[in-house]
Amino acid sequence: MFMKNPYIGSGNYCYANSMAMVLQSYGYSYDPGYLECLTAVANSAFWTDSKSPVIFFSSKFNSPDQGISLALRNLGFQFDEFYLNEDPPKQEFVLSKLSDFLKNGPVIAGPLDMGKLTYIPYAKDLKGVDHYITVYEIDNYIHAHDPAGYPHIQIDVNDFLDAWKAEKINYRRGSFSMWGNILKVAEPSPYETYLATNEAIKHFLSLEQKSEGSGLTGGKAIEKLAQLLLEVKLSPVQKGDLAYFSFPLSARRCNDYARFFEPYDADRSKIKYEQAKCFGDDV
Repeated sequence: MFMKNPYIGSGNYCYANSMAMVLQSYGYSYDPGYLECLTAVANSAFWTDSKSPVIFFSSKFNSPDQGISLALRNLGFQFDEFYLNEDPPKQEFVLSKLSDFLKNGPVIAGPLDMGKLTYIPYAKDLKGVDHYITVYEIDNYIHAHDPAGYPHIQIDVNDFLDAWKAEKINYRRGSFSMWGNILKVAEPSPYETYLATNEAIKHFLSLEQKSEGSGLTGGKAIEKLAQLLLEVKLSPVQKGDLAYFSFPLSARRCNDYARFFEPYDADRSKIKYEQAKCFGDDV
């Protein structure tokens, strides 16, 4: 018998772990590393367009909220997804929608602004950082599992809604994004799922190659980082982001992709394994 609200932790894999928790609640068990690969997010690299730019080792053309939907579809799931672009958003409607989703099971919620998640002791240092959690109940509070090491948290509804607006998350499709009402409607083989994911990866890389004025992406983004490292010109913020977030996360992602590719593309699997070691050596 599976747990009603299982907890799976690790903050850097927040959306993959949130997916794994929700799917397990519905009776389907998947490794978060495998789900991470299916989102097709962690491919290529890009620098953010901001006053203090940082590099992400992922696609500028495929965000986590897109990736969650992609992974669920390619696994053969039917699901409901929801988000709003209204300004100002109707909070009563959002809470009613969340309650409806929760009647059938937990939901994946995000992106959230971590800086507004009041149960995190150092939240003030995380303003504008995107995050995903699993919500399983609502009363006077939101009850949820946060994969960043906070199982069974409760947060005031208004505080949660404030974080859920995700106003400072640039990639969001809208506010109050969630996925739920999950139903298995197809049984693709692992190879079919691999092929569908591989096509998605190629599609997003193609968009990057065809896009003009998309900023520093792909190889150019890596070359800029190498230059900054050689010239010792990284800012304290950039150094901290690489050491505590980007390099460890990328090492894990590459290691998972090495496993993902291994049965079908030995050459690419080997490349990903070598990349994982490079990212790990840099931490």
